[in-house]
Amino acid sequence: MADNVENLESVIATLDERLQNIDRQAQALNDSVVQSREAARGIKDFAARVIDHVHENDDLELANKTLIDALLEINRYSANRPVAILHNKFLLTGRRDAYSECRSICQEVLDNEKSSDDDVAGAFERIMTRLDDEGNFPPRQFGDRPEKLREIRRVQEELEAEDILEEDI
Repeated sequence: MADNVENLESVIATLDERLQNIDRQAQALNDSVVQSREAARGIKDFAARVIDHVHENDDLELANKTLIDALLEINRYSANRPVAILHNKFLLTGRRDAYSECRSICQEVLDNEKSSDDDVAGAFERIMTRLDDEGNFPPRQFGDRPEKLREIRRVQEELEAEDILEEDI
């Protein structure tokens, strides 16, 4: 049971890290300064490549065609950029929702695992107090709460295992 708890805690920590990463990415998408720098850098690099290509070309007609094509590409890029940003926002929102759902499920399982550990420990103590000297569980009295047979057998197995260890020593 302890391994399950450790594994679940590890998974929850990983999900928390991924959620923080998604939040940082979403913040960058919402930051207009970051988006402007990114767009400016892309256009600047593209313009530098086009200028190099035009300078290498001696044909005026081909250079004009290259410039017109470059301007059309910049126009297309500037028109599609907001759509691409919105698409990325939707993807990040979907990932965030999925990770949040996974995290809540893991947290619920972890809470159940911890509470079941507490229940087992409580049942163990309750059963131990009621066992007779030989390790048998006496029949319950009228009005007593019945113990789960599985819990009684688990306690008896643990006692038998302790007896075997004591005999070996």
